[in-house]
Amino acid sequence: MDFHTIISQLNSSSEWKQWREIHKDCFLSYGFVLLDEANKDAWQVGYFCSNTDRMTTFVVQSNKITVGPELEVMKDESGVLPLKLNEIKIDDTSAMNHANQARLKSFSAEQPLKIFFILQTLNIGTIYNVTFLTKSLRTLNFKISAQTGEVITQSSESLVQMDKKK
Repeated sequence: MDFHTIISQLNSSSEWKQWREIHKDCFLSYGFVLLDEANKDAWQVGYFCSNTDRMTTFVVQSNKITVGPELEVMKDESGVLPLKLNEIKIDDTSAMNHANQARLKSFSAEQPLKIFFILQTLNIGTIYNVTFLTKSLRTLNFKISAQTGEVITQSSESLVQMDKKK
């Protein structure tokens, strides 16, 4: 489902309206979806409160809205940025198509087990941050412009090597 539709559904819900009355200073930070059969229609939508450094996540699935607890956020030096809805010009299906084409072009031997993505604003712009977990225990990551569908960056890492770095 289109993210703008998800946000409209969330913003019209009583759960969000009640939460918003108390959390006026919080801003939309991300949308997350895991693309497997059990979760493909369940969007997690995060709102960040900079005065408390806490995030509240709403799960939007069909006509059901669930509010998660406020959780502390580990952030990097750039902090948590507001998700700019006006910069989202392509939908999640189009973003996935661009990521899949880039995966097939650069990493054709890698077979995905799980696919998930985060719609967020980073210092490089508003992006779909698409990650494939592959059968060979690699992560393939593609940052796709939410405005143009262009692949901004791509990377591949072995989960085994990632574990050794710790």
